[in-house]
Amino acid sequence: MYKGTGRSIKTVDLFSMLDKYRESFISFGGHSAACGFTIAADKAESLRKGLNRDIADLLQEDRSLFDMDYDYDAEIETGDIDLDLAEAVTWLEPCGRDNELPVFAVRNAEIKSWRYLKGENRMARFSIATEGEKSVECLLFHDAAEAYESIASQAGKQGGHDGTCRADVLGTVEINRWRDETHVQMIAKYVLPAGTLQ
Repeated sequence: MYKGTGRSIKTVDLFSMLDKYRESFISFGGHSAACGFTIAADKAESLRKGLNRDIADLLQEDRSLFDMDYDYDAEIETGDIDLDLAEAVTWLEPCGRDNELPVFAVRNAEIKSWRYLKGENRMARFSIATEGEKSVECLLFHDAAEAYESIASQAGKQGGHDGTCRADVLGTVEINRWRDETHVQMIAKYVLPAGTLQ
């Protein structure tokens, strides 16, 4: 048996896609954006082929199916990201489904001091700064290597001879308390090549 989980995007109803193959699963559940299932090993390959075929059909109908729509609540500069803002965000709690934390967009920020965490390339700590503003520490907990490769590649294409990378960063703002220190940080949802956000 195999156990699997899935996450989807707004334009692809994951539950409906998998529900079509309900008889293939030992157990199955979820909703449009996420699912979990258990499947017999001998049925996994036919499921993969079926889902690939279904996605190809959907893409044929709508070429913009995978065009990302980056939602955010406000655009800010790094100088706006301070303890006052982080404290104001806590007034919105409790946050979760149907009351998400606000997502802020910082455009064309310079990326500084990028370093991977725990010997893996999935997570990274770095700083961002917009023109003439202070730096803010950021954490990215997923796909860090891919994000850095994307922004570094863009910098190369634009002649980034000084070694700097710029990015559009979307994320939430929080207070980080460690021992006797308190500071603000951004938890990045997306780190995109500068100019990606329209």
